[in-house]
Amino acid sequence: MASDPVAVILAAGRGTRMRGAVPKVLAPVAGEPMIVHVLRAAAGAGLGPACVVVGHGADRVEAAVGPAAVFARQPDPAAGTGDAAEWGERAAPPSRDMVLLYGDMPLVRPETLRALVARHREGGHAATLVTAVLEEPAGFGRILRDGTGALAAVREERDASLEEREIREVNTGIYAFRRDALRQALGAVGTDNAQGQRYLGDVVPVLIARGERVGTLPLADPEEATGVNDRAQLARAESALLERRRSELRERGVTVHPSAWPAFDLRAEPDAVLGPLAGTGPGVSLGAGARVGAAWLERATLAPGARIGMGTVIRPVPRQEGMP
Repeated sequence: MASDPVAVILAAGRGTRMRGAVPKVLAPVAGEPMIVHVLRAAAGAGLGPACVVVGHGADRVEAAVGPAAVFARQPDPAAGTGDAAEWGERAAPPSRDMVLLYGDMPLVRPETLRALVARHREGGHAATLVTAVLEEPAGFGRILRDGTGALAAVREERDASLEEREIREVNTGIYAFRRDALRQALGAVGTDNAQGQRYLGDVVPVLIARGERVGTLPLADPEEATGVNDRAQLARAESALLERRRSELRERGVTVHPSAWPAFDLRAEPDAVLGPLAGTGPGVSLGAGARVGAAWLERATLAPGARIGMGTVIRPVPRQEGMP
């Protein structure tokens, strides 16, 4: 059995609050479908081959992701996250452990997933949950702890008491599991809750009752817990991702204006400049000292010291039928 944990990404939901025809996980964030950012984080964390659980718009999601993952189809996406995890666990490549996350969380970092795996394995846990302390915890399942501070349960908001809803520590929905323990615990998870669904969080008390070790990893940056459920959250996630990319480039010696739009595969040498409203699509390389004004570049390489002025658009010209 493979030693590297595999990633299982839940992406079956309809996303009705997005109010659009495009499956939610394919909504563009900073120029790429949001699920691509999640897959990039999983790959950057050194996780094994990903399994994406699809449902609504399955054909479109599978076509967009392509060979970057294997797929499991959840027959009834309304059956709950526990049901989705079960389909994903069955279809994922062999491994002792798996990391489960959601396709609508584009702000998760590879560093967080690496830390999760380390905490999970060092603690000998059957399950490890990523938690966050939020000023506004509405919409999240709450973390319930016993008198010693140990994790006791995860309570979905719809099932939580008024007192439990005051808890600010939440379940982000990112987990590491020992697969055999998850498989067995899911068999004991029922649908006795407000939505009549199988909740993945309900495996926690099942595992604890069986004497298994269950741990938590608190997020240093609660922003990573952001899920995208509507257009306002989509806009906030995009702003955060673009600023993160600008910061990465600045750390490498590139000057980036706050209004510039750098693609995630942009390659730029030190002293390159992305000026106000400069934007890059896929496949752009900037040599040392190259300067881009309010222009748009795709599939372009600028020599060191090159200058691209305002209003310039450089992109491949689509080949037309009959052209040589």
